Formats: sequence, structure tokens, C-alpha cells
Amino acid sequence: MLKTDFFNTNEFQELSDNYVLLYVDVTRNKDLLSDKQLIQNKKLLTKLNKRKVFPLLKVLDSKG
Repeated sequence: MLKTDFFNTNEFQELSDNYVLLYVDVTRNKDLLSDKQLIQNKKLLTKLNKRKVFPLLKVLDSKG
């Protein structure tokens, strides 16, 4: 899994100290997110994931 194999590694943890991390999820189980959070996540996905591929990793600068 991406989380176990990548995000939870010591190397990633050390490098991530230099970044602001954002995890956006649109889960199939709608009970896990509030309606407000689900709407916000869908807006972000529309903006940042136009090809609708999952999982998607992006590195953005301060301008987005």
C-alpha cells in the first residue's frame, strides 16, 4: 500500500518536515467525512485531479 510503503517510511518522514502536507480523500463510505469536508475535498479534486486518477500525488509551490 502507498501509505505503508511510502508515507510511513523514515525517509519520507524526514523529507516531509520541509513541506506542508495535505491529504485529500473522497471515501466511498460517506459516513467517514462530514458533509462540509466531503464538499471541500470534491472541490479540491476537481481542481487538482482533472484526469481523475487514483491515487494521485502532487507537489505544489505556494502558487498552487
